[in-house]
Amino acid sequence: MNSNKPIIKQLFIRRFLLPVIAGAALLSSGVSALCEEVDWETLEKELEDSSLKGDFVSIRELGLKMWLPDYMEEADLEESLQDAGYLHYYKAEGKDDTAAVSYVDLDGVTLTEYEEMVEDAGGINLQEIDLNGLGALTYELKDSDLCAVSFVTEKGYVLEFLFYPVSDDAYADAVRFMTGSIMTDTP
Repeated sequence: MNSNKPIIKQLFIRRFLLPVIAGAALLSSGVSALCEEVDWETLEKELEDSSLKGDFVSIRELGLKMWLPDYMEEADLEESLQDAGYLHYYKAEGKDDTAAVSYVDLDGVTLTEYEEMVEDAGGINLQEIDLNGLGALTYELKDSDLCAVSFVTEKGYVLEFLFYPVSDDAYADAVRFMTGSIMTDTP
């Protein structure tokens, strides 16, 4: 199997979704009282009781961090992925487990337009959440077997954390901790 297959799927999605994505939620902005709250402190207690081990990785360029399982490591990004806005790519040796971070300028599409485009591309389970105090949008692309956590900055850039394959139950558990750990990286 081609080890780049998961990232190629993601790149395909990015090439067609990103030109129309924006407005999901503003980093550091107020979050609607009606959306679900995801809090790392609660998840961290569950993580302590699980068999998963890991540590936080810094997304230095954006002032964020995310918990990453020990069995995953950062991989080199091919030039085409860098050109598509990818900042980081994490992979498990001998497994399909993949996480990626992309950051792209989208020139200010609205939240409604973003959600419609994600749905038109097959996105399901769209949900606005309060993720450790940051407004975010989560969704799944079932045909591509991935889920995403998306943010929009005040400058109109879209930041996405992408996870593949979420149909793998063991990896889906790790993804739950990774997505729930995304937060501001304060020194």
